[in-house]
Formats: sequence, structure tokens, C-alpha cells
Amino acid sequence: MEFKRKKKRGVNRKVCRIWLSREGYRITWRKEVFGVSMPARFQACVRVLMPGNFEDGLTEIWDFVNNSRRLYKTMKAAVADCERHARLWSQAVRCIGIRAVRELFGREPGAVPKWASTAIDQRILEMLLDTRPRGKKDYEYDEDDEIIETVVPEVEEKPKKRKARASKPSTDAPKKRKQRSDKGKPRGPRNPKGTP
Repeated sequence: MEFKRKKKRGVNRKVCRIWLSREGYRITWRKEVFGVSMPARFQACVRVLMPGNFEDGLTEIWDFVNNSRRLYKTMKAAVADCERHARLWSQAVRCIGIRAVRELFGREPGAVPKWASTAIDQRILEMLLDTRPRGKKDYEYDEDDEIIETVVPEVEEKPKKRKARASKPSTDAPKKRKQRSDKGKPRGPRNPKGTP
């Protein structure tokens, strides 16, 4: 895999450098991000088709080649990871089913590299870029399948009978509070021992 240096207008080469490959891989070296100095490291990215809630159902973005390792100390390590990613996806292009792709990656990939989207089987590509909820999909149904609707009878709930309460005669006068028997008499000191 060959990377060629690309000069970006308005970017100082002492701060940021970019290398591109024909396959759609990009390696970026940066020493400063938005004016804040950082340790000088390399980033390896690939152009991918990301499914989602977009106009055509997908969009093109730059995604990291290896999400678990986003920064590299040397250019050689970044190039090696890009080559590993390209080998892995070239094996995925030769797969004939979605199960083989899942076994290859250990899970279903969330995005497909742009260069691999033209070479991969179109049925697999549709399944990888499908954003509908998981479960039964359109391609799993046959025209011969019958849909049987079962009617569940509704159970009528009987209203609960309330017990009739004895009605009390209503009094217009509000209730009076009970008066204390020792009202107005001075109280003595409290005795904790309980002796009078």
C-alpha cells in the first residue's frame, strides 16, 4: 500500500501532515489540535459508508482503522494497521454469506469501507447497511408464507360491588376538640423515675 503526501491549503506542515492512498486510506500526523499542542502522533483512517438517518440512508465519513488503537507513535505502525485492515476486508469481500462476515470480524461491522462496497456481494452489503430494527426483515419473508391472525377473546370485567355504608346524620356544627382536664393548672417538674 503506497501513501502519497497531500498538502492541505492553510495547514502548516510543522503542525499537521496528511498522506493518502488510492484505496481510500488516510494517515494524519498532528502535533497541534485547534491551537493546543499535543504529543506528536499518527492517526490511520479509512473512507467508509456509514448507515443511519441520512438522506439516502447512508453517508461517507472518515473512520478509524482500528477503534481500539487510534494513535500511533510511528508511521510504520500506522501503515501496518492500514494493510491489516485492507487484508481483513479483502477476505470479507470473498465471503458468500453474512454469517461468514460475522465470524471473520467477531461481530457485524457497523460500517463498510467505500472500496469494499463495490466488490462485496450486494445481499451482504444490504444487510450490513440496513438500519431497520433487528428481527424479521423483508428478505426473510417468502410470498408463500401465510400470516395467521389469532383473535384473543376479550374478557369482560364485572364491576365490583361496593359495600353500602351506614349513612351518618350530617351535623352543620363543626366538631369540638376534647378539652384537657388539667387546663389552666400549673404542671410540676417531670420525674424520669416514674415516681409521683
